[in-house]
Amino acid sequence: MFFELPLRGLRSLLRNRVVAWPAIMYETFGPQGIERISRKLKEYQIRAEELEVEYLEAYPFVLENLKKRSIFSAC
Repeated sequence: MFFELPLRGLRSLLRNRVVAWPAIMYETFGPQGIERISRKLKEYQIRAEELEVEYLEAYPFVLENLKKRSIFSAC
């Protein structure tokens, strides 16, 4: 899974008392993706309760940029 290195990095930061937390964009991952990431956080001994769910601010220029990059197909 492509999240292994970021999760290992986050775990290392937290173990060294650096203030950090995971965040995920709802529109990109959806409910199933958020649940999957929450399980992965627990595997890496990171408190899943600290997962910050962010929501897309659907400004026209943001949507256009995402369309151009084929990142967000619902635009």
